[in-house]
Amino acid sequence: MVKEILIYQPSKVGSTSVFTHLMNHYNLSRSQVITCPNDNDRYPINVSHRVYHTHHETTLPNGLKRTIEDLDKTVYYISMTRDPISRNISSFFEMPHYKTKIQSMGVDNLREFFINNYKHDIALRWYEHQMRDYIGFDLYSEKFNPELGYHLYENGNKKMLFIRAEDITEKINEGLGLLLDEKFETKLTNKNVTKKKNNKYTEFKNELKIPKEILDTLYNSKHIKHFYSDDEINQMRKKWE
Repeated sequence: MVKEILIYQPSKVGSTSVFTHLMNHYNLSRSQVITCPNDNDRYPINVSHRVYHTHHETTLPNGLKRTIEDLDKTVYYISMTRDPISRNISSFFEMPHYKTKIQSMGVDNLREFFINNYKHDIALRWYEHQMRDYIGFDLYSEKFNPELGYHLYENGNKKMLFIRAEDITEKINEGLGLLLDEKFETKLTNKNVTKKKNNKYTEFKNELKIPKEILDTLYNSKHIKHFYSDDEINQMRKKWE
């Protein structure tokens, strides 16, 4: 049976590492998977599983959209979350429309630009629309165990592994095994690490201090308080105070 596996999350939360991990597990090449595809009906062919990777419903193939909407068909979702400030910095450094600013500005001015212009809650708002409204998973309807680091959701024939980026290295095989009813043993390799791509990234991040009102908005949000313990939230917040 062909399994439809969709990695579906905001950008910069570790999804590329999980996508590559699944490719290695199933021995798939780049021509046999779909990464942020155009809106079309074409699927990879001659493979035992179909693996997709995207951040928004508009980039899904029409065939997969119909499968998602068909309550009788099974789709396996994998989604992730991450410390919101760390995630936002990574996103900021890879968004094309900030490229000129990053290249031309000094680090101090760039930090000020980031604080004043980046939409800091954009990833948290993604989960409300894309998870709940589009694919039908209410992430907050079930208790999450921060010590475990992941949770399995079911909505009819749709199943989802939701895992924190901070726990991916240690828990991804365990979580995928439960989701897909297979044994995963390959070690996960981190991919697409922003700080390795841009020397300015490390300097920018090391001295970054985020205003209290932004920290309050993010770390007091329903999303972060649901998936992280109070101690974990305090530790994340202290890095940016």
